Amino acid sequence: MSVPTTGIGLARLAAGIARLLVELHKGTIEASSDGIGQGATFTVKLRC
Repeated sequence: MSVPTTGIGLARLAAGIARLLVELHKGTIEASSDGIGQGATFTVKLRC
């Protein structure tokens, strides 16, 4: 298994791990961005 060393590769890896953890807890995760270089907002909702 290769580990990404670029910013984009690491971001994809982190997003994938976050998605798996949220789904394991029956939650949802959403991401939005205004475009390249504008940052991003991630919303995680977990069931109580």
